[in-house]
Amino acid sequence: MSATAAWPTGWRNRSGQPWNPARSPLRRLRGPCERGQAPFPWAVTVRTIMSARGPALGQSSYASGKPRGSATGLRRAAALRGAALAAIGAAAVAALCLGSPAQAQSRQALWTVVRACALAQATFGVALPCRSIETAAGVSVAVVDPPLPQAHTLVVPTDRVIGVEAEPLAGAAGANYAALAWRTALGASSGRWDGAGMVVNSARVRSQDQLHVHVDCLSPRGRGVVARLLPAAQTRWRRIGRDWFLATDASAGGFNPFALIRQIPGEPAPATVNVAVLGVMTQAGAPGYLVLANTGRQSYENLLQTSCGAPSVAKTSGAVLTR
Repeated sequence: MSATAAWPTGWRNRSGQPWNPARSPLRRLRGPCERGQAPFPWAVTVRTIMSARGPALGQSSYASGKPRGSATGLRRAAALRGAALAAIGAAAVAALCLGSPAQAQSRQALWTVVRACALAQATFGVALPCRSIETAAGVSVAVVDPPLPQAHTLVVPTDRVIGVEAEPLAGAAGANYAALAWRTALGASSGRWDGAGMVVNSARVRSQDQLHVHVDCLSPRGRGVVARLLPAAQTRWRRIGRDWFLATDASAGGFNPFALIRQIPGEPAPATVNVAVLGVMTQAGAPGYLVLANTGRQSYENLLQTSCGAPSVAKTSGAVLTR
């Protein structure tokens, strides 16, 4: 998620009047976002949950020896559920920060949302306010749909991973997160490999200090970039203007774009790299990836779109990489 997103325009209330953010009841909830604060003190919520932990419903209390299903156990179970609901509410409000004009100041809002989703999944079996929690090969991610028009789906680790620069991403963890993100991207494109893509922004472009992978269908611009660069792509990095690009086969498995960007000639600091992964089909009909990278302030988010159009390839004249 880049720092340039803004509150949506064109919303109307039940009377048909244009929505005025300054007069909205949500104004009180957005205040902390605009002050660069978390909407609710997450640490307090965690302490509440920890204090509520005790005998689970239907178990006896070690301290009191009371039987299963005792009033104490019921109260503690209810307190745990209440604390979890409070965390979910906090996350729902934090989600508002993801679309506020000052979201760049609220760089922990997404992390607050994801932690609440993981807690809700563990407590209730439903990952609200996220779409789902996905797990594979020892890592878990939350699939987040930001409450904004034309916002890409985000795939976010449930463990603390600050961003593309995190060292563990250079190893197996990076490959596993990439695999989960790509699986979500394929879901967005209805399984069409060469219609899916994912993007990660650099530290200076992103608005949130928790790794989040934008996943969605390829936009006409994205398809144009594939048509333009794939014929010239090799398995090692090549440069065009300010962008680096390479192509790799997907059949070998273990694909890790976070490791690949650490092999860019000149070895730029990983925190400065924006990266895009676009699904492609080789001339032999095998699935592969076209990987793009730059160290500027230009995100590749415009290579994705939230609605999948016709699979026809866009005109290459419409594809403009950063210069």
